[in-house]
Amino acid sequence: MDSNTGYQQAILLLLGYWQEKRYLVRCVEKHYIDAVAPLFERTRPFLQHRTGEGKKDYWCIKSSAAENFTPPTLADVDDWPAFSRAVVELQGLVDLRKTSSRGVPQRRLRLRIYGKPDLLEAVCSRFPAKPKKMQFIRTNNGETNAFFYQSPAEVCEILDYLDGEPRNEAIWMKWNELREGSSKHER
Repeated sequence: MDSNTGYQQAILLLLGYWQEKRYLVRCVEKHYIDAVAPLFERTRPFLQHRTGEGKKDYWCIKSSAAENFTPPTLADVDDWPAFSRAVVELQGLVDLRKTSSRGVPQRRLRLRIYGKPDLLEAVCSRFPAKPKKMQFIRTNNGETNAFFYQSPAEVCEILDYLDGEPRNEAIWMKWNELREGSSKHER
C-alpha cells in the first residue's frame, strides 16, 4: 500500500490512524474513502453503523496487512496543489461573510482553513496570496489554528490554484455557487 497522489496522501494523513496492526481510514463522506480505496489491497470500504443520538454512520477501509506501510508525512508530498485541495476540502470552509461598505451591507467571499500549525504552514505558504498571520483558536472542543483569507480576489486565486481532479464535486459545486454569488454582490 503506497500513497500515489497528493490528494490521497492528505486523506491518509488527516483521516487515517493505526488500529492494532491495521491502518484505518474513516469518514462520514464516502468520497474520501473511495479516493484511497485503490491503495488498500484485498479490502473494500464498509459502512460503520453507530448507535446513539446524534451519532453519524461513517465509511471505513482497513488495511488487511500493513506491516510495511508507513503513513505519509509532509516530507513525502510532491503534488502540493492536490494535497492542498484535500486539506481544504476536509479542514476548510468557504463562505460569504457579512460586511458593509459606506453603510451598504455586502456579503464577501472568504476562506478559512483549520489545522495543526505545521500542516497549515506547509499548505498555505504555497497559496497565491499574501502571507497571513496564523490565528490561535480555543473552542469548547479544544484548541486549533487557522488561516483566514478575506480578500475575495485572493480566495478566487486560491480556489483556482486548488482546482483539479480528483475532488469532492459536492463541495466544489457549493464553493462555485458562493463564488458566483459573491461576485454578484460586489458589482
